[in-house]
Amino acid sequence: MVMTSTSRNLPDRAYVTGSDPRPWWLRLGEERVIVNTGCPEPDCDPARLRPYDVYCPNHDRPLPFAVPDDPKPRRGRQIAVNLLRAAVCGAFSLTAQTADGLPIAVLSALTGAAVLGLPLRHYPVGRAVALAIWTTVCALTTVAALTGPPVHQVLGTVVLAVVVLAWLGRFGGTAGRAADRRARTSRMGPGRSRRHAAQRATGPIAAAIVSVPMALLTALVLAHGPSGWVLRLPVVQRWLYIAAIGGFAGALLVALVAGALDGVGLIRTDVWQARLPHRPHRLSFAVRDRRWRSRRPRDFADRITVLLMTLEYALARAAAGTFAFVLNTLRLTAHGLAKAAVHGFNWLLGQFVLFLRRMRMSVVCAARAMRRAGVECLVTGPRTVRIVLVPVAALLVAGVLLRPVADGTRDYLTTGGFVALVIALGGSLGCLLLWTAGWAALSGEPFGPVRASARRAAESALPQVVMLAAVGGWVVGLPGLFGYGRIRIGWITGGLTLILLATYLRRRAEPEAQSTMESGAQATSERS
Repeated sequence: MVMTSTSRNLPDRAYVTGSDPRPWWLRLGEERVIVNTGCPEPDCDPARLRPYDVYCPNHDRPLPFAVPDDPKPRRGRQIAVNLLRAAVCGAFSLTAQTADGLPIAVLSALTGAAVLGLPLRHYPVGRAVALAIWTTVCALTTVAALTGPPVHQVLGTVVLAVVVLAWLGRFGGTAGRAADRRARTSRMGPGRSRRHAAQRATGPIAAAIVSVPMALLTALVLAHGPSGWVLRLPVVQRWLYIAAIGGFAGALLVALVAGALDGVGLIRTDVWQARLPHRPHRLSFAVRDRRWRSRRPRDFADRITVLLMTLEYALARAAAGTFAFVLNTLRLTAHGLAKAAVHGFNWLLGQFVLFLRRMRMSVVCAARAMRRAGVECLVTGPRTVRIVLVPVAALLVAGVLLRPVADGTRDYLTTGGFVALVIALGGSLGCLLLWTAGWAALSGEPFGPVRASARRAAESALPQVVMLAAVGGWVVGLPGLFGYGRIRIGWITGGLTLILLATYLRRRAEPEAQSTMESGAQATSERS
């Protein structure tokens, strides 16, 4: 976002840093806002301001709707402020005259919207979500006030289901994006493995893990919650128990599959193998040649004998060759069978060893994935509880307190009872604390600075509220002293008037005492 020269001169200006492509439900609570300008004072330092500050910590001036200082009074602004004050007094007067707490309830709802929207004015997503939740709570409160227990049960069950699904969706989205970011970071690092199935599966595994306690807690609420606000649905409870078991089993299955994919490239492939048998040498048999003698054949018988001996030698050689061939064939066949057996044994042994190694590495990678998912649950779970569950719970309780505030204020205005006053003040204080908890949770900022800003805003707004209550009490209660209205001057108006008078007299006496001390010191110095 580029700031123009005109926007730099305007007070209370801030902008969200960078562009976030994520959907709004993942940007909720993670908006980073930088304050560009502070209050209209020229020496205001924006570095000391926080985007959720309602009053300037430098000059104690209100920041929302601030305009540059002008020597001429802005009549339109003064008229709008006075009309707002008159509307507040009119709501109290109308409540007393009609004996109906509806005007106070409407005023309380609008006050809640202001308390939620003003600190979140620089958080687009947080402001929209806060006002949407508060509007929905006010609508549900109105419907619940006009209907009976059957509608209450449906409303309570629907609200419970929506909140649980919203929390699971936010948790799963946040954990999944965090796992993808870590996988991309590790892939870009030098010397890292190229397999990141377990890292990418961290989000789904964490979501499956947290679904187990959430399903059990939802089933517990449906079984033992207030019967006037939730439906007793045994079928849904059984399915929730099945979902809890399935979530745990699904987490284990995804972890094992991711571990198996990651463990393939992380094992050693060298396996001991048995030696192959040596190839047998070739056998051959030599036949002695006894065909020739030292003398030559002399007659026919000698020549026949030579021929017979030649035939005998040929047959002996043929028999020896045949026997050697058969024997060599048998030996080579046995060698081939032994070699095949050794190869088969080595293959089976290698596959078995690699299978054991893969199983071991898969279990190790799955255990690491489960550990990372557990860490992700511990990191993302509380953050998601703050962003989703805390605002919804706080605003729901604040919506429930609107009825006691309206009824207590009506009873105090019409009867002047002290108990009604305590109920109205206690309910109002509870609503204020719950509204503050709601916007503080949705801002996503650290609770320490947020608490300090809320305390500073309360300290700055308290005198204006006291003044408005005291003056408004006299304005709407003074006619009642003469019998022209139902509102009388009561505890609140009298007590706040005494506080204002005591504060005024004390502050007025301090300058007089200071001037007396200064004059006495001056006279002493003159005599000396």
